[in-house]
Amino acid sequence: AEAADGSGEAESEDWMEVGLEAVRREAALEEARRNPRGDELSHALVRRGPRGELPRDRFVYVDELECIGCTHCATTARNTFFMEEDHGRARVFKQDGDTEDLVAEAIDTCPVNCIWYVEWDDLVTLEKERANQQIDNFKRLVGATSQQQNNSRSGAMQSNIIRCSNCPQRGCRTCPMYGVGDNPVYKARVAERAEARRRRERESRRDRRAL
Repeated sequence: AEAADGSGEAESEDWMEVGLEAVRREAALEEARRNPRGDELSHALVRRGPRGELPRDRFVYVDELECIGCTHCATTARNTFFMEEDHGRARVFKQDGDTEDLVAEAIDTCPVNCIWYVEWDDLVTLEKERANQQIDNFKRLVGATSQQQNNSRSGAMQSNIIRCSNCPQRGCRTCPMYGVGDNPVYKARVAERAEARRRRERESRRDRRAL
């Protein structure tokens, strides 16, 4: 019989949670086994919600024409980036493989700022266009601009605003990936300033009462 204190029910819930965690862990392992060498385009692996909604409003893309193959991103966020074998350039093989913070850290380590946050339509366009790109290591070394970039149909290739360095960690008020005033870094900064102002006001009132 079940214990009067409800311990039997609690134990059953604990075992249920253990079972669910095992299922989640196995699903994560199965997902990690997908696309280990980037055979599929990363946007094809993005899981939409029940109504077709995207899980986020920005995605990660590496401009392989600018990448120098330093491996920093691939060693930092191993479940997002890998080094493709043909030319030794970094590539995103999964959009949700690592936490946002770890991906941001990987982007910050890039010495040539060739990793961008892009919108969904640009991600799809860029990854499809990549199939026809030609890597010329000599042109990259002498700093030549690729004609493929100029001919890209994606807005990201045509706008420095969309792919500004360290975006969106710069916390711009007019960040195009979040909308005016909605960048989380900007909002945190505003909140910190507001809290500092309130703290100064409290201290000022306390000092006046002490007089």
